[in-house]
Parts: sequence; C-alpha cells; structure tokens
Amino acid sequence: MNPVELVKKYKATILLSVLLIGIYFILSAGEIYIPDAILSTFSFSLDQPLNIIFYNFIHTGLFHLLVNLISLIIFALIVESVLGSKDVLAIFFFASILSAITFAAINPSTSLIGSSAGISGLLGAGMILKTKRAFAAAIVVSIFLGIIIAPTLHSFIDLYADELKKSKQDAQIDLNRAIDAGDIDKIPDLNKTVEQKANTEKKFKKGRENELEIKTDPFIHGYAAGFGIIFIWLFRREKFRAGIKEFHKFLDKWRRKIRK
Repeated sequence: MNPVELVKKYKATILLSVLLIGIYFILSAGEIYIPDAILSTFSFSLDQPLNIIFYNFIHTGLFHLLVNLISLIIFALIVESVLGSKDVLAIFFFASILSAITFAAINPSTSLIGSSAGISGLLGAGMILKTKRAFAAAIVVSIFLGIIIAPTLHSFIDLYADELKKSKQDAQIDLNRAIDAGDIDKIPDLNKTVEQKANTEKKFKKGRENELEIKTDPFIHGYAAGFGIIFIWLFRREKFRAGIKEFHKFLDKWRRKIRK
C-alpha cells in the first residue's frame, strides 16, 4: 500500500492526531506546558458545557499529550482497519461526549481535559472488533509508555528545567555586573531579561505541578470503553456479533491455558 492509499485508509487517525498536536502547540505557544488560564477556559464541566468536544484536545503538558497521542494512534488504527474513518470519528466523540456527561453528572465539581475518554471508547470498540490485536496492543502500549516514554521524557524535562534555571542565573549575573560597573544604559534591558526568564521558569514550574497533579479516573475510562462497545452494538450489529464470537474464543483459549 503506497503512502497516498495509507492516508486515505487511515485519514481519521491522521486527522485526530494532527488536531491533538496542532491545538496543543498553538495553545502552549511552543512551550512544554499549557498555561493555567487556558486549561480552565477550555476544560469541560457542568459550568462549561460548550467545551464538550474541545476538551478532548486540551492537554496539560508534553507528557500528557504524548501518552494520549500514542494510545490514540494505536487504537484508532485498529478500529479504522476494520471499520471506516467516519466510524472512528463517531466512536471517539460518541464515547468522549457521553462518558464526560455521565461522569460530570456523578461528579458535578469535576473539570475534564484530555482525549483519554475518546481513546478508551476506541479501545472498547477494538476489544470487540479485534480482541487479540487490541489486547496485545494495550499491553505493548502500557509497557512502551512506562519503560521508554515516561523516563525519557522526564529526563528531558529535568534537563530543560536545569537550563531554565541556569539561564535565569546567567541573566542575573549579567545584571549584577552592570550594576557594579554603573552601566546605566544596560541595566533596564538586563533587568527586563531577568524578569522574563524568572516568569518563564515560574510558568514552567506551575505547568509541571499541574501535570504531576492530574488525576486519571478509571471510571470515566470505563464508561467511555462501554460506550465504544455500545456504539458497535447499535450501529455495526454484524461486526458486533462477529466480534463477540472472537472475544469468546479468546477467553476460552486463556481459560484452557490457565487450567493447564
């Protein structure tokens, strides 16, 4: 299959991935974290119901984005290889919207951001459509994210934090030298540089705190996976029946292995 055919076949996966990346870098202005004010503005809650779709594309930081992006690509590809591009988009938004409303109704003080609900919907659909493939993918993705992506990205972020700190210290040294030398022409610009670097470091630390404090609730993911399965049952009944048979075969195979 040539690149053009691949793009046509998996255009929903590509579209969602591009939206995740593009919106993140626009809102973060190229930084590692999205500012608090923007997160609050575009999160979904009962007080901000109009964000029911857009909240899917809001991520606190680069780690949050990459975890969801990799998971999205894997499970969207599985579903799109069986169904069409429209179904992938429909499942993603069907699951994310209904699970968000359900979760918010039960937890009215909660605000939601991130695409994990839509991804869980695709995972649920994938578990019905291609049980073995989706199950294997879930294990591989978990291991890959935990062993490779998480430590690598955290090391990069630590280095970036050190670089911000050093940059601020260097700017402060330059300012102190200008003050000691009585170079009044340079002092205002150097003072402004110190303030800018201090603000950048402050925003970085706040963003890092936000990302570390973000909670992943298993219930909304469970709701979303369930809605993904419900979508297949409602609108792709033949695929659902075939998938259930494969699912039962998969379970029977593991039962026999366990008994041995």
